[in-house]
Amino acid sequence: MNFSEFYKGERDGICERYRNDIDEAASKHSLAELLDINMCQWFCAYNKEKGISNLLCENFDRFINGKFVSHRGGYNTEVYCRYDKAVTIRSTITGIIESDIEILVPDNMVCRIMLADSKVKITLGSKSVAEVFLDDTVVIENEDELDERVTFDKLRRL
Repeated sequence: MNFSEFYKGERDGICERYRNDIDEAASKHSLAELLDINMCQWFCAYNKEKGISNLLCENFDRFINGKFVSHRGGYNTEVYCRYDKAVTIRSTITGIIESDIEILVPDNMVCRIMLADSKVKITLGSKSVAEVFLDDTVVIENEDELDERVTFDKLRRL
């Protein structure tokens, strides 16, 4: 099953505008370009229930794990899925699904990180700020070492 076929059957949490964009997408690249904060949040929030990680790894390998950055809505978004290497954040929005990684937020970076079904360690550079949204399955290995520059909130469904 491909992404477009999957979403034609899925409507939970996807607004009409996104449904139309998905239906009109002509290629995997044009579907990947739809990735923005809302789609990233949807991927993370519905991962377990809808098998998002399988869909991404099997059909969109060229567009995950640092190989693609979407430029939509005035900011950059990317997704890592089943990834086990250190990630240096380079996008405004980063989704991380089913991964066991160290996240490095570089100096002077402000970012939003969405986590699902993952185990992570977060390291902040000088003058960096990270807003982290996570589901109940996420383990932050060094949460007690992080200061007020990292805020945590529950990942919500749209």
